[in-house]
Order: sequence, then C-alpha cells, then structure tokens
Amino acid sequence: MTQKIGIIGTGGITEAHLEALASLPGVQICAIAGRNQGRAAKLAATYLPQQLLHFYESYESMLLKERLDAVFVTLTPQLHGEMEVALAQSVPAVFIEKPIANRLEPVLKAREAFKKAGTVVATGYMMRWQPGVIAAESSLREAAEVPVTLSGCWINPMPGASWWRQQALSGGQFVEQCTHIVDTAIVLAGPITEVSAMAARGFVRDVPDYDLDDALAVTVRTGAGGVGTFITGCYQAGGQTGRVGLELSSITRQFSFSGWRADLLLREGSNPPRKLAGLEREAIFRREDEAFLQAAAAGDASGLRSDYDSALETLAVTLAAVQSARDNRTVRLTELL
Repeated sequence: MTQKIGIIGTGGITEAHLEALASLPGVQICAIAGRNQGRAAKLAATYLPQQLLHFYESYESMLLKERLDAVFVTLTPQLHGEMEVALAQSVPAVFIEKPIANRLEPVLKAREAFKKAGTVVATGYMMRWQPGVIAAESSLREAAEVPVTLSGCWINPMPGASWWRQQALSGGQFVEQCTHIVDTAIVLAGPITEVSAMAARGFVRDVPDYDLDDALAVTVRTGAGGVGTFITGCYQAGGQTGRVGLELSSITRQFSFSGWRADLLLREGSNPPRKLAGLEREAIFRREDEAFLQAAAAGDASGLRSDYDSALETLAVTLAAVQSARDNRTVRLTELL
C-alpha cells in the first residue's frame, strides 16, 4: 500500500525528513505547504526529483485539495495551535517536530482534538530512538533502579535562523534545543515534578533582534525523588565546538551520553565499561519516520516511542524552567498541567 504524505514547512529540519522519506518504500510525498514556494520547489528537486508534487502557500489549501494518509509538520514553535486542530479533522496521522509549541494553551487544545479524532500522533524526539537510550532503559529495568542524579547540558554558538533568537518565536534555547536532553532525562529518570532556574544575560551583544537568555541553569526533582541539573547556553562564538550531553547515575549504573547522537558509555557495577555509538542523522530520521508510518498504516500508536502526551510533558518542564527564572521561584509541574 502506498502512503500519501503531505509536508507543512520548508525549513532546515524538513530536509532531514525528506531525505529519510525518499529512502522508504511505499511512500509518496504528494504536497508541500509553505510560504516560501521557491524553497519548497528546491527541496522537491533535490530529494524527490522523480515525484510529481503540488505546492501550496498554506496548509489550509493543502488539506482542502489533497487526500492524505499522513502529514509531517516541521514549522517553528510559535506557529502551532489551530493547525493541529485542523489536522485532527482532516488526516488520520500526524508527525510534529519538536518542540510541539512554545506555549501550553494551544497544545492542550490540540491534544483534545487529536484524542477526539483518534489521530495517530508522533513527535520528533529522535534521541528516544537512539540505541544507547534504549539500552539504558533496558539496563535500568534489569537492575530495577532509577537514576538518583542527572546532569545535562546543551551549549553551543547561536543558530543562524533569525526566528531562533527571539523569545516569542523560539521560546529560547531550553525550550527549542535542550528539550532533547530534557526529554531523554524524563525517559530514563521518570517524570520531573519541580523546577528551579536562574538565567544569565548581558554576555551576548550586537545580535539583531536578540532577546533570549544567554544561559540558563536549571535544577530539577524527579517523581522518584532524584535530583538533577541542566545547563544550556547559546553564548559561544562561531567556530566553537559546543557541548551536548547527559549523565545519569543509579545505585549500580552510570550512563554518559555525548553529542546529539547520544553516544553511550555505560558502566554496570564492576563490569568493564561498554560503548554504544548512536545513529547518524540519516539513519535516526529514517528510523523515527519509518516507525511513524508503520503506526499510521496500522492505525495504532502503541509502538511509538515519542507521542503527543510525552512531548507535552517535556514542553511543560522546559516552560516551567523559563517561568522559574523569570519569577525567581520554584515551579511545580502541577501548576502547569
């Protein structure tokens, strides 16, 4: 059976999904919706030279004219809300890139729409599909342990996209980038129940339209009683390598993840350390996209590792950190959800 796919968005992350989808059998990308029609045509020519596509300036036009089995949404955080409600009424399956928004209100409305329609929804937290994360889950389950401490970081030069450097559009680095590390921490350590954060400002200068925190230091408590920290920052000068990683420790296990691939160094008791390399960009996007399309074809989301509810949980934690830094107080997740 051929699955007919629509794409909403023409940004950089769209390329990764188009490359993955083009390599999967039984997939026909029928349409791309986006305001930048020239960019849409270029993407199609690069990744889908043999396919006949329709281009639309709005998702509304695409949904009105196309009969699609699934839609991929690759838009910036501030553009979510009404679109998801429309998708719930129009297509049976939706993949939404992370973060699923930069505010909770539209996500709560969309969740209700998806549940009412029975939509299969996956989200783009690709680290959940990395072999090291899956191995760490298995190791903790085998030991019947949960992490006591965790420490995550995402520090790098500022991304070049103009929307990214505006709080109202991206939500800031903790919401837009470090969300991957927060999400992985939740997978392995369980729900985060309270958050306290402090922000640094004034180090990044002479960047047009920039109004983000330069760095954010976040402490958290998990539902299991563990504690942890996250450090995130976009203050490094261009050319710096940056640092992305997550470390967790339980009574007999230590897990050290490095890079966006989540390469794992695993220590279990007195056993020699084990290394497990993560998947490269093309392979990890193919894995998550293929799993989503299998779920879409079956009408069954039970096999998805990153669904809408889990993405909502991660978004709430990152927004709680932003609120904590702004209000100078600890924020409990029960205040938001």
